[in-house]
Amino acid sequence: GFEESRDQLFRNAKCFGWDLKDFEEKGLLTVSCVYPAEKLLEEHLRDTLRVIKEKNIKRCVIDSLSALSNHFEKDVLSEFSVRLNGFLKNYGVTTLLTATTGAVIGSSNLAEGKLSSVTDNIVMLRYVEMQGKLESVIHVLKVRGSDHDRELRRYEITSSGLTIDESLTNYEGVMTGVSKKIAELKKESEELKKALREKEEAEKQLRENEKRLRVILDNLQAGVLIIDAETHEIVEVNSFASKIIGLPKEEITGNICHTFVCSAQRGNCPITDLGENIDNSKRVLITKDRGEIPILKTANLVTLNDHPYIIESFVDISDLVDAENALKESEERFKQFSESAPVYCYMVAPDGRILDINQHALDALGYKDKEEVIGKKIIPTVYPSSQHTRAKELVKKWLREGKLRNEEIEIISHGGTRTVLLSVDDVRDEEGNLLYSILIQRDVTDLKEAEDALHRSKKEMEDILNAAADAIRIIGRDFKIKRMNKTMEELAGVSMDEAKDLHCWEMLKAEGLCKTKECSLLKALETGERFSREATRVRRDGTLIHTLEVVTPYRDEQGEIVGIIEDFRDITEIKKTENALRESEERFRMISQLAGDIIWEVDNNWKYTFITGRVKDILGYEPMDILGRSLFDLLSGNETEVKESFLEAAKSLNHIKDLQYKSLTRDGREVWLSTSALPIVSENGILTGYRGIHKDVTKQKEMENQINEYTSRFKVIFHNMVDPVVIVDAKGKILEVSSTVEKVTGYDREELIGRNFLILPVITPRSKMILIKNLMNRMMGRELQSYEVTIVTKNGEKLPYEVNASRIIYDGKTADLVVFRRLYTTRDAYSDDRISKEYYYTMFDYLPQKIFEKDKNLVYTYVNKVFADSFGFSPEDIVGKTDFDIYPREIAERWQTEDKRVLESGQPEEFIVEELVDGKQVEVHCVRIPVFDENGGSKGILGMIWSREKGVVK
Repeated sequence: GFEESRDQLFRNAKCFGWDLKDFEEKGLLTVSCVYPAEKLLEEHLRDTLRVIKEKNIKRCVIDSLSALSNHFEKDVLSEFSVRLNGFLKNYGVTTLLTATTGAVIGSSNLAEGKLSSVTDNIVMLRYVEMQGKLESVIHVLKVRGSDHDRELRRYEITSSGLTIDESLTNYEGVMTGVSKKIAELKKESEELKKALREKEEAEKQLRENEKRLRVILDNLQAGVLIIDAETHEIVEVNSFASKIIGLPKEEITGNICHTFVCSAQRGNCPITDLGENIDNSKRVLITKDRGEIPILKTANLVTLNDHPYIIESFVDISDLVDAENALKESEERFKQFSESAPVYCYMVAPDGRILDINQHALDALGYKDKEEVIGKKIIPTVYPSSQHTRAKELVKKWLREGKLRNEEIEIISHGGTRTVLLSVDDVRDEEGNLLYSILIQRDVTDLKEAEDALHRSKKEMEDILNAAADAIRIIGRDFKIKRMNKTMEELAGVSMDEAKDLHCWEMLKAEGLCKTKECSLLKALETGERFSREATRVRRDGTLIHTLEVVTPYRDEQGEIVGIIEDFRDITEIKKTENALRESEERFRMISQLAGDIIWEVDNNWKYTFITGRVKDILGYEPMDILGRSLFDLLSGNETEVKESFLEAAKSLNHIKDLQYKSLTRDGREVWLSTSALPIVSENGILTGYRGIHKDVTKQKEMENQINEYTSRFKVIFHNMVDPVVIVDAKGKILEVSSTVEKVTGYDREELIGRNFLILPVITPRSKMILIKNLMNRMMGRELQSYEVTIVTKNGEKLPYEVNASRIIYDGKTADLVVFRRLYTTRDAYSDDRISKEYYYTMFDYLPQKIFEKDKNLVYTYVNKVFADSFGFSPEDIVGKTDFDIYPREIAERWQTEDKRVLESGQPEEFIVEELVDGKQVEVHCVRIPVFDENGGSKGILGMIWSREKGVVK
């Protein structure tokens, strides 16, 4: 059923006493109700045939074909109906098809879906007007292969079923929808006679019209055949048809149309036997030489003089067929192109649905089957959400201009995106209606990346050119300067904008070279080789410079020399120093004799080629005794390891820096040498030796050994001290603890090392405030006296200790050695919980420095009186404000940046900046210390600020 739901169908059937649901549950009946628009016709056909085959259905009712006509075009529906009926016949299924007529009463089209010619039986149910009352009439219109009742009968549908009455023998005109009794027709008979007379007159007029018709037929630019519908004999043919067939009219008329001009066989005539309606259908016409011409044919069955005739009209569509074939071939070529070309191709319907897609596009989207994509909207399927606005803009441009060409846009590709150039063309019918659009996307992602890489490469080359220490210029065959780097601009004293219109000899002219046979460009054109030489050139300001020039010809893609690249190195200073160098060589030789170290050179086999200095004092050898010997001959102890260090440096041409090892003196003693050396490399990059210095570090090594011994002793003493000892850096981070600390606190060494004492719960909050105060005093350079703190052990026990701190150097950095001495007293330690903020705030108000406190949002929660007085406010006026309320914006931003860093790091910091205070430039010092909550998280900052004029303590 295509009209009623299952529930409605079951309910209506029960009115007649039929329990369809019971039949279905017993397997006697299958009911399928579907809305026509839910599927395509092909899907309806497929699903129907599937059910029939699966359940071996033998009787099928389809209600109704008219419901489908509301959703599908007439021609498509007709083809569907014929195919459906044909399939059901082939499966031996008795089928009942229903269809509603176009009119409530009166005549109707009986060829619903072209089924009138292929169905076996047609039963008509209709309404007629009888004596002012609307009655229901049933009659059998057609029964194939059998006689049938031809009378019209009234019927009623009652609760008991269908009741059929006697035939309507006393009525005429029932089929017209308005019935009349026989008596009423007598009057109409007289009128009919009159009409017959009028008919005779009309026939006379008709004969005259036939003559005129003959003239018209012979002048029609379409072939016309008149064929006897019973004998299929051709009785008339016009001139155009005769011309197309290739025979005179006399040889055409009288022939049977079958196999003469029509390819249909006798008994299989599409009009009379198959009941087809031929209206502008593509057919073929047999010609004189038995060839076939494609025609567009219309055939109608008419009655002339009470005899049936077939009137056929046709036009030659050979050119159209050739064009269609060419179009098909073109479409096939396009399809092959779309599948083979490296582009993404889509066929898109006017409503934006994808009709077809090539394999490249399918692969790019990450789908395996076209069916996953066809039918989807192209914008959300192909373009990422970031490109939807761009895609819609292109659609508007396409609608406005009718096409798109090489519009850049991004598409979805395997979960990422690719950049494509989009082009769109429309395909329209003869009336200009849009059939579909072809979208071609050319992937330019790699091209874009290549262009970007080329741009970067050009930029890099430009940067490299400008970063070159040498002056470089490019000269064309016309002797004009094409390009030069910044170094050349500085060397010549000419900018590139000035140089682009100059000839090469007008900038850095060389006497004896420019405008002679020795010209660099002429020489490069002659030899085609790269060469170098020294020259003296004149700068723009008239000064002379000495240059070392390398001239390289550069070529185009065909290998032709199009110019030269000149690389200038200013060697003016080198020339000046050459003489000075020669003089200094002698001075160096004299100085090296007086040097306190050994200066030497070795070849690539590590044999001494030069040695001077304190050779005899350090090694006991005369310099001549060592020349020719290997550097490795003097090694003592770990010879292999030292030798490998030298050889490893030589492999990479590395600098040997402060390599220390033992060496044997002439009398067998061991001395420590520290060797530093640089590689000597030839112009070809080949290592030819090393040049370096040997230093006697024997005494230094002895001192290091003593220090190591003292350090070991210190560690033994440190870890065996009776009192707990801690070493902390300037910011309070614990660097080392003695064994006694672990015993007293209950914490392992690993739990303490590296952590700040402000975070650790090893001292009470009050003690932390005391430590903070002393830390601030330490930062200000003040001497500290001993003070008391309360240590909290891991099990919560509170122990009073006296603290003494001394400044030491630890691992090369300043640190504090803090000694805790146990206080044995009868009084209890202060309860930190009883110490209120007011206690500290009162103390802060008497300090000469500015003291402030901020919460984690950097809002002031406390300032002392000195701080508030500096701004002319009371402390209450500042609490609740931020730096932006009291400082200029630039200073406020700087303070807040420093505050945030302290909050994030959890470490105290000291900052020094210069500011203008009372018209004087002063250094402002600020110490900021993070304040922690009970869980160890930063909850604010406590800070102190003091200032001094430059060099003067304020």
